[in-house]
Amino acid sequence: MSPQQLPLTLSWHNNSAAVKVSSAISPFIFESNSLTAKLKSHFEHFAVKVQFNQLCDTPEALLETFDNKPQIWCREVILYCNDKPFVFAQSWLNAEAQAEGIGQIGDMPLGELLFNDNSWRRGPLEFASIEVDNVSNDTQNQIRLAPQLKQLTSRRSWFKKAAAKILVCETFISEPNNAINC
Repeated sequence: MSPQQLPLTLSWHNNSAAVKVSSAISPFIFESNSLTAKLKSHFEHFAVKVQFNQLCDTPEALLETFDNKPQIWCREVILYCNDKPFVFAQSWLNAEAQAEGIGQIGDMPLGELLFNDNSWRRGPLEFASIEVDNVSNDTQNQIRLAPQLKQLTSRRSWFKKAAAKILVCETFISEPNNAINC
């Protein structure tokens, strides 16, 4: 198994107005603090399920950013809200971040770790949209994409702590009303 190539090759925008965001997703995608904390406060049940967590070949889109290292750590999870998949999250870590133990956190939410340690600094949020028709059927199945969606909205940001760096990409794979039961 290898990591999904979603959403690395998208056109990313610093201006959120450049992407279409449903009103149901906007309170989550524009959250400038911890998405984990926002989800936990909004939904009765929250869980992280690891899909992929290992060293892999650095995607071409990230080579320069990760100092042309041939391999970096990738962690992919699905964030479940009220037992329904809501966010596909993909994190890319350099060796220094891996040495901090970030790649070995299991089902612990990465957001809790990063936002509870003031030495991690977050960069600006960037946003992207992708048409579901441009996502392979295998990827749609692996990330448990809600079948009624026609477009996905993603956000990403960098976290840095000294030489350690992590790129966190979060793609909303269902509407929150599909997960609201509380």
